[in-house]
Amino acid sequence: MCGLFYSGWAARSARLLIATQCVYDNMLKVSLHERCVQLSVLFAIVLLSGCKLADSGDNPRIVPMQAPDLVGEWIGFTPDEVFIYRIELKRGGEAKIGVLYSTNPIQIYVSESWSLSDGRICIPLSKKGEYESIEANGVVAGSQIQLTVRGEGGWLHNISMRREKALLERMTRLRQAMHQSD
Repeated sequence: MCGLFYSGWAARSARLLIATQCVYDNMLKVSLHERCVQLSVLFAIVLLSGCKLADSGDNPRIVPMQAPDLVGEWIGFTPDEVFIYRIELKRGGEAKIGVLYSTNPIQIYVSESWSLSDGRICIPLSKKGEYESIEANGVVAGSQIQLTVRGEGGWLHNISMRREKALLERMTRLRQAMHQSD
């Protein structure tokens, strides 16, 4: 379980507002790296408010996503938007991760056994080419996957993954609305 219980919309909104203000106040006093970490935590808090709720009488509770809920295509970017990551999660544990950096060749990694446990996703990977090995782990937060990818060269990418289909639908709606406004 996510471990958060709500007594209603007002209480949830008040807690979110207080957390937002505290993080904002602290951001003014810390380094850029610490600000990024704080924003990531705030982002996760906001996303958790989007988890689906299970009705248990007067006290609804957050129900974490299960592995079958994650099956499908996901897309995300590094914070500087230089790297694009795409993940295909399949039933039975198979997965593929594609990585695009600028105009470089696309790197493809495969997994035979991705898993989800207590809201944490683990994707053990093997490479399909002549590039360095990576590992991918993360947290499912609401309708997103907060993925951390580490390379054997010591680098690290934190990526907010979103459902590819939903993102494409939203982009299409936005494009169509803008063309209709001409």
